[in-house]
Amino acid sequence: FAMRNRLFLFVGAAFLFWTCTKNDNPVSTATPGGGNASSKVTTTFTGMVTNESGKFLSGATVSVGGRTTTTDKDGLFLLENVEVPQDRYYIQATKDDFFESGSGGIPVKNGIATLQIKLMSMGVSQTVNAASGGTNNFGGAKLKFDANTFATASGAAYTGTVTVYDRALNPDNPNFSDLIPGG
Repeated sequence: FAMRNRLFLFVGAAFLFWTCTKNDNPVSTATPGGGNASSKVTTTFTGMVTNESGKFLSGATVSVGGRTTTTDKDGLFLLENVEVPQDRYYIQATKDDFFESGSGGIPVKNGIATLQIKLMSMGVSQTVNAASGGTNNFGGAKLKFDANTFATASGAAYTGTVTVYDRALNPDNPNFSDLIPGG
């Protein structure tokens, strides 16, 4: 038994030594495409916005690279010749009564990015007083908010009423990754 413990200790120490050695080949910090993060490329974005059931959402706002459009009656959008950073873009979709969502990727110069963005409905809402806190019950789950938990964008304590929305996500759902903002 003592010999076995010594063997585990030796193997553990060897592993620790091996994993803590200096790396003589550091990872490159170069930006994809060989440029720097401030370099821009022009590309076109097209696609559709749907709800979690796949129903087309008309009137959703789609934004990327400082440009914005609204989906048509079939949930389709097109943003042509959009200038975005060459290392990564993030396209965002919003619509009233839905959580915002989007998708990111590496743009292709003078290319076309075709995307489907799924928006999840907000579901049940409840309110909580930011200054005093409280507990909200959603279908058997409790969300407790301590007093003075919420802050404004500047970091100051928020003292008004906060609306909290509840939606449960099942990780076994085949659309799970599509429903998480940025999926």
